[in-house]
Amino acid sequence: MSIFRSIFPLVSATALLLAGMVPAPANTIYTYTGNDFTFFADSTLTTSDFISASVTLASPLAENLSNANETAAALSWSITDQVSTINQASPDAVADLTLFFSTNSTGVITSWEFQDTAGNCATNCLQLVTQYFPQFPEDDLDQSSACVNNTCGIPSANNDTTPGVWHVSTTASAPEPSSMVLAGLGAGLFLPGTRRKRLTGISIVSQAARRNES
Repeated sequence: MSIFRSIFPLVSATALLLAGMVPAPANTIYTYTGNDFTFFADSTLTTSDFISASVTLASPLAENLSNANETAAALSWSITDQVSTINQASPDAVADLTLFFSTNSTGVITSWEFQDTAGNCATNCLQLVTQYFPQFPEDDLDQSSACVNNTCGIPSANNDTTPGVWHVSTTASAPEPSSMVLAGLGAGLFLPGTRRKRLTGISIVSQAARRNES
């Protein structure tokens, strides 16, 4: 019974420490880089500007998606023409986000529609778009455009000839706050047990020394 009492705290502490080491699931980040704009209508953007974007999801896109709506799954997003940027903090951007993806049998993006609008288009707003549909090449477009007094499309800049590319990465895993609490509890159980063992060892040595003296 005494052996059980001495071993049980160590087993419990070890279990808690191991539980505290479990990392949080890593998010998946998809990053798009478009090609330089080639057409301009009263725009101050130049041929050095282009559409780039990123979206963070809790898990990778599934395989063989067909124009799947991932709007609600986006944890965060950003799209820019290198001068202006729209993200989840921009006015009205959350309501206007459109995010659709198709993937192949390995989960690689094969077509997409990513657009968002910031501001009120009845007065002044900015719309940034990247979309690519291999079956409808006439709709392929990277574009930055404005709407002023409900007149949209000028000024604007776009590239409707060559689609950009997507890259995928993951965030670094970090321990969940609850896991850190478990690790702390494990350490709290383990350290006193270690100290008791050390003190017990010292006591046994002291008793042996006193017996030898007598």
